[in-house]
Amino acid sequence: MKERQSVNYIYFGLFFLFLSFLHIYHVFLIDQGSWLHRFFYTIYALGQCALEVGILVVIGHFLADRLHKAFHMVFLVLTFLLFLVHLLDFPLVRIMGMSVWFAVDFIRAESLENFIELLYATHISMTTWALAGLAFVLIPLLGIMMIQFTQKLAEKRPVHFSYSVVGMSLFSTAVFLSLFDYNIGKIAAPAENRHFAHALPWKSTFFSGSHPEIKMGKLRPAAAEKEYASQLNSLSISAGKKPNIFLFIAESLREDFMTRDVAPSLTRFKENNIAFRHSISGANATGLSWFSIFHSVYPFYYEARQPKQWSLGSLPLQILKKAGYQIHVYSSSGLNFYQMDERLFGKDKHLADTFHAFGEGEEREAHENDTECMSSMMEALTKSPEGQVFIVFLESTHFGYSWPQQSTLYPAPENVDYFNLMCSHDQLEGVKNRYRNAIHFIDGLFGRFVEKLKNVPGGQEAVVVFTGDHGEEFFEQGRVFHASNLNTVQTHVPLYYRLGTSSLPSHELCSHLDIFPTILHHVLGSDRFNSWFNGSSLLEPQKRDFTLSARYNGPRAPFEFLIHNGSRQMVARFENTSNIFNSKSLRIISILDEQDRRLNLDPEQIERDFKAPLETLFKTK
Repeated sequence: MKERQSVNYIYFGLFFLFLSFLHIYHVFLIDQGSWLHRFFYTIYALGQCALEVGILVVIGHFLADRLHKAFHMVFLVLTFLLFLVHLLDFPLVRIMGMSVWFAVDFIRAESLENFIELLYATHISMTTWALAGLAFVLIPLLGIMMIQFTQKLAEKRPVHFSYSVVGMSLFSTAVFLSLFDYNIGKIAAPAENRHFAHALPWKSTFFSGSHPEIKMGKLRPAAAEKEYASQLNSLSISAGKKPNIFLFIAESLREDFMTRDVAPSLTRFKENNIAFRHSISGANATGLSWFSIFHSVYPFYYEARQPKQWSLGSLPLQILKKAGYQIHVYSSSGLNFYQMDERLFGKDKHLADTFHAFGEGEEREAHENDTECMSSMMEALTKSPEGQVFIVFLESTHFGYSWPQQSTLYPAPENVDYFNLMCSHDQLEGVKNRYRNAIHFIDGLFGRFVEKLKNVPGGQEAVVVFTGDHGEEFFEQGRVFHASNLNTVQTHVPLYYRLGTSSLPSHELCSHLDIFPTILHHVLGSDRFNSWFNGSSLLEPQKRDFTLSARYNGPRAPFEFLIHNGSRQMVARFENTSNIFNSKSLRIISILDEQDRRLNLDPEQIERDFKAPLETLFKTK
């Protein structure tokens, strides 16, 4: 172990410097936190980078000693690829809050069709993605050239080392980090401050940042499709008078952007009809939110109702069909993504009497598709008797944000510079203005619909519901866009009702899951189907005193979720993330007040505040 070996100190030195710069830069980009947080995580980033590079040096020389030179070169190329993984980690964590390894596992679970749809959803051209893929294939060649060049330079002035010296250095670094963590980690790295931990090379510290656990019974299982199919076949439903129903779902709308200046029509609609202090989306991403709206069950059951296992589609829509309603779908959004068309409207979309998709296979702006979508729906509106359900999906407010230039309300850049946005907030207000302009455009479309509805027979009695599928973040809590954080800006959405001339009892809290139970109660005159759903009718004086929202997990059931009880929010994660129905405990990630201010992770307080919701979700132990 005392034999002295030469080392490519230039290559590994550059590896350490670039790696350290990348992660320290990431630490300092995070807005939340004090100088103590930044000092702690800066030292930790340096220590983990040193440990990682030192371990790679030892492994490389171990292989060089015992195997053919070619194996050593292969290993060095792999270290270069590891550096690229760290490089890719930066934008993924910064924007989506996920590591490369999580993303790889995430993509592995995707079908090719869904993966391609994900690429389209980024609003980055397929040509750019193709060039990026080609670059990723060619980059290892650059790595080989760099390794060979630095090796020649290092051989001119060799530096030697012994395994014992390097081993002692690694041991000393690990001990220092451990003592450093143990002594000040509880102050400088509380468990809820995970944004900083995600900026580290290894995404975690040694001791600090552990989350309290709550032992639970298992999550209540999903009911089988055949149980509902049997009941549906035996149902006899009469709705009496059948007012037309309009449900509008717009992409990525957060409630606090719905102001008089940005959205005058929707603001008037909100003030003249029914809205709530807290209106929470079913999830922080589209697919899970749509699922929660149309099935009115918690997103945990998303996998259990995939088309292979569940052909019925939305049970609320099934009930409306049995009551004599016809269903018409108008969509600018891609409903084939994750087979949402069949998840919502059943096998072969049999629940939809008409199905209109706009912009499929066409290179068009989202605002053009939304304009055509709304025009087509309003044309059909004038010809429709009572007993119609119109479901409208609007896309302009999805990131990238789209609106016709002649309706620009706020000055905004022509495109979103994603790289600049990751590294600086200089253009953040311009990106927000793009978002505001897209909202203003959607608002104008909705305003024209409301005016037209006034002159349509039965228009005053019509049911109109407008909502966003989830919110949108602009680095309020360290991320941008959506699908990354469970917080107010990503889950608090506009949810406005007009139930003809009816009013609602006063409720502080509602969610996506309550939409169809409320509609069914209104048109059928009772809440007889409430036991089928996790949502509840807002027409009832008493309803569940909590709502639930889940974090995006691709095609799989979500393992992280938020419970909101009106004054407190709990973000929790299943201990068994790969099979949530076999999990017997929860890790409590954070406790927040209604303004997203972090509170202490006190197990006794958690028990008091969230006992009833948890008992509703889980079977008794």
